Amino acid sequence: MSMTWKWVLIYIGMALFSLLIWWSMPRPVSNEKIPLSWLSWNGPERIRQADEFNQLNPDCSLTIDPNNMGVTKVVVQCSANMGGDIIDFVNQVNIQTYQSAGIIKDLTDDAKRLGFGLDTIPEQIHPLVCLKVLDENGNIKVRQYSYPLNLYHTYLIYNKDIFDKYGVPYPPYDLTWDKYIEIAQKLTIYRNPDDKVPEIFGAKGVIPMIPVWEKGGRIMNRDGTRCLLNGKAAVDALCFLHDLIYKYKVEPTETMVAGVTTSDGRKASYSWLCDNRLAMSFGARWYLMMMRPYFKERQQEIDAWKKAHPGEKYAGPKPYRFGACLVPRFKNGPRYTSCGGRCAALNAASPHVDQTLKFLSYAASRNYAQQIIDIADSKPPNKKFFRKELFYSREYPGEKEIHDLSIDSIKYGRMEELSPLIDNAVVSREFNELIGKIHSNRDLNRKDIQELADYSAEIINRKIAENIAKNKSLRKFYRKILQNGGEPALYYHEEKVKK
Repeated sequence: MSMTWKWVLIYIGMALFSLLIWWSMPRPVSNEKIPLSWLSWNGPERIRQADEFNQLNPDCSLTIDPNNMGVTKVVVQCSANMGGDIIDFVNQVNIQTYQSAGIIKDLTDDAKRLGFGLDTIPEQIHPLVCLKVLDENGNIKVRQYSYPLNLYHTYLIYNKDIFDKYGVPYPPYDLTWDKYIEIAQKLTIYRNPDDKVPEIFGAKGVIPMIPVWEKGGRIMNRDGTRCLLNGKAAVDALCFLHDLIYKYKVEPTETMVAGVTTSDGRKASYSWLCDNRLAMSFGARWYLMMMRPYFKERQQEIDAWKKAHPGEKYAGPKPYRFGACLVPRFKNGPRYTSCGGRCAALNAASPHVDQTLKFLSYAASRNYAQQIIDIADSKPPNKKFFRKELFYSREYPGEKEIHDLSIDSIKYGRMEELSPLIDNAVVSREFNELIGKIHSNRDLNRKDIQELADYSAEIINRKIAENIAKNKSLRKFYRKILQNGGEPALYYHEEKVKK
């Protein structure tokens, strides 16, 4: 093939690709409506929410675009004024990337005016939607850049059938780690003494940050200038996490997880709970979204059997029964639990600012809250709808304890504040790699874990110093932190950097 024909084929391919992109872009339903694109998963729940928003706002035509949600793709497209109007799945890992790229709108003033401000969500959730920035006078301010579309707080969900079968009392509401370990050991059941994988696991899904906080540790100091992962409190918690797996044997190893087969083929804890493979799991109300199909299937089987055997006593599997209690705490110590949510931000370059703001107002409304409540997609964002009686479902009467704990756990929620001096994607990656090393190595002792934590902390601290040194705006931010009495960063030396 000649070079000319190769170029012809390349141009044809590029043209076809451009045509495909044009064809896949959302379009207005009619010329009379303002088109809005929502970068989100296009499941039935999202479709219902988009439809209701359109009904409430007849001047808008909100459509869902599930094909352009990757962080890099969002940044590139929004920077080129080709991005979607509403950006979904904004969280602590990517919000700094979006804000530093200048593609998401500062919502602070509009949110207060339109009813989706910080006063509508629990204070502990503020680090999920806010960032610290320097204002025009060089002062540090907290500004809102997103709004939750749902919220969750973690607690413990347990399978009552397993507890009843083995005669183990249900976990107390105020659970301690000692009691948690005792129960989990009793309910880790092996079919044969030489089996490598239990038939039933006593517990699964510990959130690493919970024992870190409860031991008094943090990932970063409050100023965001230093990593604290190698401090005594954090290392104590990391050693405890290792003990849960290898000393107490109540958290499955990665090999064990890989060896479990559930009826739906998933490795998720809710599948294990419903397959009677797991007694206790760290979870949240959104588990019910995934568990309700199991509930329906079991009830349908029971109803079918009773219909086919009139007058006979049913002795088969009973409807699912699950309970819930607070996450464990150390004896005489405080209790903290993880919390978070799925948030939406607005494209700063959208030509339809007023209409996108209407969407976030809708997210704070009772209409939207009712949709979230009905489908059990954790909790709605607006805290005025955090009422147990709204959460209860006549269709699923056995869920009461899970609904109750979704509310009861709120006061224990905690999140890590983001450092303005380092992208949290870097911090999260280092922390997750550290946890992965602790999970995967049976032979670690405290000295080994301390060395691993030292290594992770040094990477983060050196990255902070590098960022300050090469970024003039961050240097201004850092100097303001010091002026306010903040702790100096490690490895950064002002005299070595040009002013």
